[in-house]
Amino acid sequence: MERKELRRLLKILSGGPRLEILSELKRRRMLSVGDVASSIHRSLNTASLHLSLLEREGIVARRRRDKYVFYRLALPQHPLTRLVLSIL
Repeated sequence: MERKELRRLLKILSGGPRLEILSELKRRRMLSVGDVASSIHRSLNTASLHLSLLEREGIVARRRRDKYVFYRLALPQHPLTRLVLSIL
């Protein structure tokens, strides 16, 4: 892994709200955007922004069911992501 890529992944994984999201997804497996927002005490827009960043990096995956969007931890996981999740 190049340093630039590693730096980007560390930055994504180090965001406070993103760590809270990962912790909740680890604990509860799959959550809607609304459930994420509620569990991390943030607005829907903020939760959606952080989930989009995590999805873009392949850390979470999403599934649309009717008008709802659900997120879960993506597989396979990068070793650094696995390490962070093991600590949470």
